[in-house]
Amino acid sequence: DMQEWLPIFVCNLAFPTRECPLHVFEPRYRLMMRRAVTSGIRRFGMCLHMSGPPEVAQNGYSKMGTVLFIREIKMLPDGRSLVDCIGEKRFKVREPGQRDGYNVARVDYIEETDTPPEALVARCRAAGAAARGALAGLGFGQPPPSTAAEDDAEAFFWEALETSPVEDRIRFSIYHIEGRERRFQALTQLLEAVVASIQ
Repeated sequence: DMQEWLPIFVCNLAFPTRECPLHVFEPRYRLMMRRAVTSGIRRFGMCLHMSGPPEVAQNGYSKMGTVLFIREIKMLPDGRSLVDCIGEKRFKVREPGQRDGYNVARVDYIEETDTPPEALVARCRAAGAAARGALAGLGFGQPPPSTAAEDDAEAFFWEALETSPVEDRIRFSIYHIEGRERRFQALTQLLEAVVASIQ
């Protein structure tokens, strides 16, 4: 059953390749985590709590989300759990549903086949470095890019988007873009706008 219906945790934005630690205390989500682990699948979807037109949201959460893989779960004596997850891939909700108090969905996974031009990726990386420098100048220190982000354009993209100093609604507007080149163009424009607003 869980092969066909993906459990949906409605909370915040999660990103492919990025760690997503969770503190789970609601009984419905404790049940979800227990089932995900005991089934051996160890995966669930994370969607942003939001409302909007049907092409963007349904049932109070975003139509696009990220599959999270449970790397480790630590059960606390009172039933709460600390869950160490990492983002795998994005999906779109095809059909929403409910199961024992939590959301589930049939989903379609987002497949992107295009490769962004190297010059665009380089421009985006330069904008990211400039944004980090500008923020540091204001006293907002940011950690340097991870090793994964230095080696891999996709890891860089999701790390830069997650750490950009903007509201989730702006992050989401880029997160939900399909097509790597279009995503990189949008992120580059965002990072360059951040730099321009500080200078």
